[in-house]
Amino acid sequence: GKDIFLDVAKDAWYYDAVSTAYEYGIVSGYGGNLFGPMDKITREQAMTMLARAMKITRLDAGLTDQDTDSLLARFEDAKMTSEWAEESVLSCVKAEIVSGRSINIIAPKENTSRVEVAVMIRRLLQKSGLI
Repeated sequence: GKDIFLDVAKDAWYYDAVSTAYEYGIVSGYGGNLFGPMDKITREQAMTMLARAMKITRLDAGLTDQDTDSLLARFEDAKMTSEWAEESVLSCVKAEIVSGRSINIIAPKENTSRVEVAVMIRRLLQKSGLI
């Protein structure tokens, strides 16, 4: 790995994972070469990383212009999604990697749990034909 992030110590147990995720374009960190290793991850951040991983696994969600309105219309809080994360959220919903916290709540600004991330990653690997 490379020393990309100032707040990821070389002796940290997650150093290699963060470096590898950076090299594959899955994570980019914050400005100023910071990663925030102790920060909680929002659902829209998780979906952004998953959408980037979808490119690596060659899982194409096949988004169309019509998907923007139709896919997120069922979620009451979809408009809370940050502009930078919108396409990633759409890709994850269309590929059925993420279904929402409930039938009508996607919760983009809420923190995600390890369990949710594990389920999302499993779905990504299944949809990609890797498991």
